[in-house]
Amino acid sequence: MVLHSSYNHRMRTLQIRDSPSPKSSLHLDGLILRSYPSGESDCIYRILTREQGKVSAIAKGVKKSKRRFASLPEPFDIGQAELRRGRGELWLFNGFTPQKTLLSLRTSLDLFSIACTLSESFDGVLPEESEEHAEALYHAAVDGLQAVSECNSAEEAYRPAIGALRKLLRIAGFLRERTETHRGEECSTTEPSGAQRLSEEWDWITSQVEEVLNRKLRSKPG
Repeated sequence: MVLHSSYNHRMRTLQIRDSPSPKSSLHLDGLILRSYPSGESDCIYRILTREQGKVSAIAKGVKKSKRRFASLPEPFDIGQAELRRGRGELWLFNGFTPQKTLLSLRTSLDLFSIACTLSESFDGVLPEESEEHAEALYHAAVDGLQAVSECNSAEEAYRPAIGALRKLLRIAGFLRERTETHRGEECSTTEPSGAQRLSEEWDWITSQVEEVLNRKLRSKPG
Protein backbone atom coordinates (compact mmCIF):
# COMPACT_ATOMS: atom_id res chain seq x y z
CA MET A 1 0.00 0.00 0.00
CA VAL A 2 1.29 3.46 -0.90
CA LEU A 3 0.11 6.78 0.47
CA HIS A 4 -0.83 9.30 -2.16
CA SER A 5 -3.11 12.31 -2.53
CA SER A 6 -5.96 12.87 -4.96
CA TYR A 7 -6.64 16.52 -5.54
CA ASN A 8 -8.76 19.11 -7.26
CA HIS A 9 -7.67 22.68 -7.96
CA ARG A 10 -7.46 23.74 -4.34
CA MET A 11 -7.87 20.84 -1.94
CA ARG A 12 -5.77 17.68 -1.46
CA THR A 13 -6.88 14.70 0.59
CA LEU A 14 -4.73 11.75 1.60
CA GLN A 15 -6.06 8.44 0.34
CA ILE A 16 -4.74 4.87 0.09
CA ARG A 17 -4.45 3.02 -3.19
CA ASP A 18 -2.35 0.19 -4.51
CA SER A 19 -0.98 1.89 -7.63
CA PRO A 20 -1.18 5.70 -7.72
CA SER A 21 -1.47 7.52 -11.01
CA PRO A 22 1.84 8.86 -12.35
CA LYS A 23 0.31 12.34 -12.24
CA SER A 24 -0.79 12.13 -8.60
CA SER A 25 1.32 13.50 -5.77
CA LEU A 26 2.65 11.57 -2.82
CA HIS A 27 2.93 13.21 0.59
CA LEU A 28 5.83 11.50 2.37
CA ASP A 29 7.42 12.05 5.76
CA GLY A 30 10.94 13.09 4.87
CA LEU A 31 14.32 14.25 6.12
CA ILE A 32 16.36 16.45 3.78
CA LEU A 33 19.80 14.83 3.55
CA ARG A 34 21.32 17.20 1.00
CA SER A 35 20.60 19.46 -1.94
CA TYR A 36 22.64 20.59 -4.91
CA PRO A 37 22.07 22.71 -8.03
CA SER A 38 21.24 21.19 -11.39
CA GLY A 39 21.65 23.42 -14.42
CA GLU A 40 20.87 27.11 -14.23
CA SER A 41 17.53 27.04 -12.43
CA ASP A 42 16.87 23.56 -10.99
CA CYS A 43 17.78 21.96 -7.68
CA ILE A 44 17.99 18.30 -6.71
CA TYR A 45 17.01 17.14 -3.23
CA ARG A 46 18.11 13.89 -1.64
CA ILE A 47 15.36 12.95 0.82
CA LEU A 48 15.19 10.07 3.28
CA THR A 49 11.50 9.18 3.51
CA ARG A 50 9.70 7.00 6.03
CA GLU A 51 7.67 5.22 3.34
CA GLN A 52 9.88 4.93 0.24
CA GLY A 53 13.40 5.04 1.67
CA LYS A 54 15.90 7.40 0.04
CA VAL A 55 14.66 9.26 -3.04
CA SER A 56 16.08 11.94 -5.32
CA ALA A 57 13.72 14.68 -6.50
CA ILE A 58 14.24 17.64 -8.80
CA ALA A 59 12.70 21.05 -8.13
CA LYS A 60 12.36 22.56 -11.58
CA GLY A 61 12.78 26.30 -11.98
CA VAL A 62 13.38 26.72 -8.28
CA LYS A 63 15.83 29.58 -8.77
CA LYS A 64 13.44 31.53 -10.98
CA SER A 65 10.00 30.97 -9.47
CA LYS A 66 9.62 32.77 -6.13
CA ARG A 67 5.84 32.31 -6.28
CA ARG A 68 5.94 28.54 -6.73
CA PHE A 69 8.69 27.98 -4.16
CA ALA A 70 8.18 30.67 -1.53
CA SER A 71 10.37 28.79 0.95
CA LEU A 72 12.72 25.92 0.31
CA PRO A 73 13.90 23.22 2.70
CA GLU A 74 17.50 22.98 3.83
CA PRO A 75 19.56 19.97 4.93
CA PHE A 76 18.43 18.51 8.28
CA ASP A 77 14.86 19.83 7.83
CA ILE A 78 12.18 17.31 8.84
CA GLY A 79 8.68 17.48 7.42
CA GLN A 80 6.38 16.30 4.66
CA ALA A 81 7.58 16.27 1.07
CA GLU A 82 5.15 16.50 -1.84
CA LEU A 83 6.56 14.42 -4.67
CA ARG A 84 5.34 13.17 -8.03
CA ARG A 85 6.72 10.50 -10.30
CA GLY A 86 8.63 11.92 -13.25
CA ARG A 87 9.41 10.26 -16.57
CA GLY A 88 13.01 9.52 -15.63
CA GLU A 89 14.70 8.28 -12.49
CA LEU A 90 14.15 11.51 -10.58
CA TRP A 91 10.96 12.34 -8.73
CA LEU A 92 9.44 15.79 -9.23
CA PHE A 93 9.64 17.99 -6.16
CA ASN A 94 6.39 19.92 -5.66
CA GLY A 95 6.91 21.30 -2.17
CA PHE A 96 7.91 20.68 1.41
CA THR A 97 6.06 21.41 4.65
CA PRO A 98 8.62 21.65 7.49
CA GLN A 99 7.66 20.23 10.86
CA LYS A 100 11.02 20.48 12.63
CA THR A 101 13.98 22.71 11.79
CA LEU A 102 17.10 21.81 13.74
CA LEU A 103 18.54 25.32 13.88
CA SER A 104 21.30 24.50 16.37
CA LEU A 105 22.92 22.26 13.74
CA ARG A 106 23.50 25.38 11.62
CA THR A 107 24.74 27.66 14.39
CA SER A 108 27.41 25.38 15.89
CA LEU A 109 30.29 24.44 13.59
CA ASP A 110 31.06 21.28 15.58
CA LEU A 111 27.45 20.06 15.55
CA PHE A 112 27.08 21.04 11.89
CA SER A 113 30.13 18.94 10.97
CA ILE A 114 28.81 15.87 12.80
CA ALA A 115 25.34 16.31 11.30
CA CYS A 116 26.83 16.57 7.80
CA THR A 117 28.75 13.34 8.38
CA LEU A 118 25.53 11.60 9.45
CA SER A 119 23.64 12.87 6.39
CA GLU A 120 26.46 11.94 4.02
CA SER A 121 26.66 8.45 5.56
CA PHE A 122 22.94 7.72 5.22
CA ASP A 123 22.96 9.16 1.70
CA GLY A 124 25.99 7.16 0.61
CA VAL A 125 25.20 3.80 2.19
CA LEU A 126 21.51 3.53 1.29
CA PRO A 127 20.33 2.64 -2.23
CA GLU A 128 17.60 4.59 -3.99
CA GLU A 129 13.98 3.70 -3.20
CA SER A 130 14.56 0.67 -1.04
CA GLU A 131 11.40 0.27 1.04
CA GLU A 132 12.89 -2.54 3.13
CA HIS A 133 13.54 -1.21 6.65
CA ALA A 134 12.69 2.29 5.36
CA GLU A 135 10.85 3.33 8.51
CA ALA A 136 13.57 2.06 10.87
CA LEU A 137 16.28 3.85 8.87
CA TYR A 138 14.23 7.05 8.74
CA HIS A 139 13.83 7.08 12.51
CA ALA A 140 17.51 6.22 13.05
CA ALA A 141 18.55 9.28 11.05
CA VAL A 142 15.90 11.64 12.45
CA ASP A 143 16.42 10.57 16.07
CA GLY A 144 20.19 10.80 15.68
CA LEU A 145 20.13 14.31 14.23
CA GLN A 146 17.63 15.52 16.82
CA ALA A 147 19.79 14.16 19.63
CA VAL A 148 22.91 15.80 18.16
CA SER A 149 21.06 19.11 17.90
CA GLU A 150 20.40 19.03 21.65
CA CYS A 151 24.09 18.64 22.55
CA ASN A 152 26.41 21.42 23.66
CA SER A 153 29.71 20.10 22.29
CA ALA A 154 31.19 17.69 19.78
CA GLU A 155 32.25 15.35 22.60
CA GLU A 156 28.66 15.19 23.85
CA ALA A 157 27.29 14.76 20.30
CA TYR A 158 29.52 11.81 19.45
CA ARG A 159 27.41 9.38 21.50
CA PRO A 160 24.07 9.81 19.63
CA ALA A 161 25.90 10.16 16.31
CA ILE A 162 27.72 6.88 16.88
CA GLY A 163 24.42 5.24 17.79
CA ALA A 164 22.79 6.46 14.57
CA LEU A 165 25.66 5.17 12.40
CA ARG A 166 25.66 1.81 14.20
CA LYS A 167 21.93 1.46 13.43
CA LEU A 168 22.54 2.42 9.79
CA LEU A 169 25.31 -0.12 9.29
CA ARG A 170 23.51 -2.87 11.23
CA ILE A 171 20.25 -2.52 9.30
CA ALA A 172 22.12 -2.26 6.00
CA GLY A 173 24.11 -5.40 6.89
CA PHE A 174 27.58 -3.81 7.08
CA LEU A 175 28.26 -3.51 10.81
CA ARG A 176 31.36 -5.25 12.16
CA GLU A 177 31.72 -5.17 15.93
CA ARG A 178 34.82 -3.50 17.26
CA THR A 179 37.44 -5.89 18.69
CA GLU A 180 40.03 -5.23 21.35
CA THR A 181 42.68 -5.06 18.63
CA HIS A 182 40.89 -2.11 17.09
CA ARG A 183 40.54 -0.39 20.45
CA GLY A 184 44.20 0.51 20.56
CA GLU A 185 47.23 -0.69 18.68
CA GLU A 186 49.67 0.84 21.16
CA CYS A 187 50.15 -0.25 24.75
CA SER A 188 49.43 2.42 27.29
CA THR A 189 49.61 2.53 31.07
CA THR A 190 46.96 5.23 31.30
CA GLU A 191 43.25 4.56 30.96
CA PRO A 192 41.69 6.72 28.21
CA SER A 193 39.14 9.28 29.32
CA GLY A 194 35.47 9.02 28.43
CA ALA A 195 35.85 11.77 25.84
CA GLN A 196 38.84 10.01 24.30
CA ARG A 197 36.95 6.73 24.11
CA LEU A 198 34.04 8.42 22.33
CA SER A 199 36.42 10.11 19.90
CA GLU A 200 38.08 6.77 19.13
CA GLU A 201 34.69 5.11 18.69
CA TRP A 202 33.63 7.92 16.33
CA ASP A 203 36.77 7.42 14.24
CA TRP A 204 36.13 3.66 14.17
CA ILE A 205 32.48 3.81 13.13
CA THR A 206 33.11 6.45 10.45
CA SER A 207 35.99 4.34 9.10
CA GLN A 208 33.47 1.51 8.65
CA VAL A 209 31.24 3.83 6.64
CA GLU A 210 34.22 4.79 4.51
CA GLU A 211 34.95 1.12 3.84
CA VAL A 212 31.38 0.67 2.58
CA LEU A 213 31.60 3.78 0.41
CA ASN A 214 35.15 2.94 -0.71
CA ARG A 215 36.09 6.59 -0.22
CA LYS A 216 36.70 9.13 2.50
CA LEU A 217 33.75 10.97 4.01
CA ARG A 218 33.98 14.46 2.56
CA SER A 219 32.19 16.06 5.50
CA LYS A 220 34.40 14.54 8.20
CA PRO A 221 37.09 17.00 9.39
CA GLY A 222 40.74 16.19 8.98
